[in-house]
Amino acid sequence: MSSIAAMTVAEVNAWLAGKQGEISADDLASLRQDQRKGVRQLAERYELNQARAQAERQRVARMWRLEEKAWAAGYELVAGIDEAGCGPLAGPVVAAAVVFTQAKPIIGLNDSKQLSETKREQLYAIIKNEAAAVGVGIISNQEVDRLNILQAAKLAMQQAVQALPLVPNLALVDGNQARLPNLSLPCRAILDGDALSASIAAASIIAKVTRDQLMAELDTVYPGYGFGQHKGYPSREHYAALHQLGPTPVHRQTFLRKFYEANRDEH
Repeated sequence: MSSIAAMTVAEVNAWLAGKQGEISADDLASLRQDQRKGVRQLAERYELNQARAQAERQRVARMWRLEEKAWAAGYELVAGIDEAGCGPLAGPVVAAAVVFTQAKPIIGLNDSKQLSETKREQLYAIIKNEAAAVGVGIISNQEVDRLNILQAAKLAMQQAVQALPLVPNLALVDGNQARLPNLSLPCRAILDGDALSASIAAASIIAKVTRDQLMAELDTVYPGYGFGQHKGYPSREHYAALHQLGPTPVHRQTFLRKFYEANRDEH
């Protein structure tokens, strides 16, 4: 490496960007002691980024504690289960089951609701590649109306487990006891599981991205409703489209009745 003192500030910045990892203690000391304020600021930014990266690695490592405890207890195939789409006015409810056989350092893994659409899609591809198995269950809006949303979500979770190419021997399910699906294996309800369990967080991402893809497809079938943007959730644009165009065959009639009753005077 050329001497840091011989580089311009822009060259130091490019050099740091190209390292893609830790630099030596000697190089960091050189950056800190450089006479130029811009180089010292780059050192500060580098150290801050390193601290953030370390904190993220530690956060992700903590998310594997439930799985590691289960593996140590003899449960070799642990499925994390979560759903997406309980709140929308339209479209299906989707659940996913994800099985890992060992902890994976998937940086950024988190509850899907805490992630941007771009980050979810990136993690979706990583999870599909890194997981031992992924299963998805999809329950239509008609079934949501027939069963009620809680039972439809449970059925979607059950189908997601049945869609796995292997049979897990323990399921970690996001939520409380009332949300546990009817499965022929031990199930544990984990409150805030999508923030505490890596496999549940992975399932939340798979379910969310899968459902978003389905709603994007429905946007082409039913233009004018904005399904590709709001994904069927309540929004001002969605309400305006319902008021102007009326419901589609993919709207949940039980949800719409509540909406119209709540907005009877306005609509």
